[in-house]
Amino acid sequence: MSVARFARAVPRPLVARRTLATDAHHHDHHHHGVADTNEYPKATVFTSTSRNIALSLAAFGAWLWFGPENTEQNTLTRVLKSSAASQEDVTEANAANFAKRHAASEAKLVFNSARQPSVHRFRTPMIMDVASAYSVPVGSVDMAGVVPKRAGEY
Repeated sequence: MSVARFARAVPRPLVARRTLATDAHHHDHHHHGVADTNEYPKATVFTSTSRNIALSLAAFGAWLWFGPENTEQNTLTRVLKSSAASQEDVTEANAANFAKRHAASEAKLVFNSARQPSVHRFRTPMIMDVASAYSVPVGSVDMAGVVPKRAGEY
């Protein structure tokens, strides 16, 4: 490597590089594909869709401002009143729903307040007669009065 070539190569990494800048890469991109000949419409804010939305909002505001009075003759009011359920039907449905929920809550309270039986039933009650296998005393309680209950005894 010659000295001149080495002198050109050495200071190059020491120079600060702007790698994140937009003009950091100066290569000419040679596009070998066919050029795009399509003509695209200019991008604007006021397109036909936004114009139609603005006009419909203005029309709705005008209808609210200058629209019909809020009386019984209003078409919308008459349609809503004819399709709504009567007060008696609503009260009856509420009462039926309350009765159903009350019964479900009572069943839940009964289920939640359930307790295990105070009597422990053995599958094999004769196990009480078997002594300790290793002659270890079980306890000092007199077990003579304990009588296991059989199936069907309460």
